[in-house]
Amino acid sequence: TGVRAGAAAGALVLGYALFSPLTGFIIAGFAVVAGYALLMGVRPVHAAILGIVAAVALRYAFADIRLVPLPRLDLSGFGG
Repeated sequence: TGVRAGAAAGALVLGYALFSPLTGFIIAGFAVVAGYALLMGVRPVHAAILGIVAAVALRYAFADIRLVPLPRLDLSGFGG
């Protein structure tokens, strides 16, 4: 139903806000775009491809072109 889809969309946004500092923009952005695509009825493989392409393109557009600071994946706890 519409209410359930709206709640799921809100959960995706909340999940992005909570997890992007830990996972970085690429992973969190992928999850949000792929999740929205799945909510709209896109096949899972196509949603995954869309999520990857959109996350990389958005990261390039905002971080490299517009110089907007985006969350980065921090692997310092793994010896990095």
